[in-house]
Amino acid sequence: VFMVPDDFMATRLILGGIPAKKIRKNVNPFFVEDYQPSYEQGKFILYIGRLVKQKGIFTLVKAMAQVSLPSPPLYIVGDGEERKKLELMVTELGVQNRVKILGAKWGSEVQQLLRESMFVVIPLEWYDNLPLVLCQAYAMAKPVIASAINGISEYVENEVDGLLFQP
Repeated sequence: VFMVPDDFMATRLILGGIPAKKIRKNVNPFFVEDYQPSYEQGKFILYIGRLVKQKGIFTLVKAMAQVSLPSPPLYIVGDGEERKKLELMVTELGVQNRVKILGAKWGSEVQQLLRESMFVVIPLEWYDNLPLVLCQAYAMAKPVIASAINGISEYVENEVDGLLFQP
């Protein structure tokens, strides 16, 4: 039996030759009681994830360079093999006063950043099923702006609890 977090992954397995009767949907466990909602406006845009191209982080930073001022800053939480390249891009685009790379954070530090954020952005450019940060954002009552890719549209209803865009 293959356990999948969303219908999207199930359809991919079926297309790959796995019989539908061997696939079961089982969303990854997430304990919402560990989070307290925060309904305050927030001060910044928040990205949480690995710093790799497929997560869409480079496209997000390029977009920040095109946003007219004043705009809230983007806080990037995470680490990864492309961090140096990302830091260089931030400098080359001249957005270091609007894009802050905070490095890896965990637990209560992530919850505090979520609490203080305006919204969470998930700019995926490749499949990622159900990102944990999506669950965390909703548990903290924060809207999500995300790529309409893979199973994300099963969890984000456009213009209801977030916004979806084409990657």
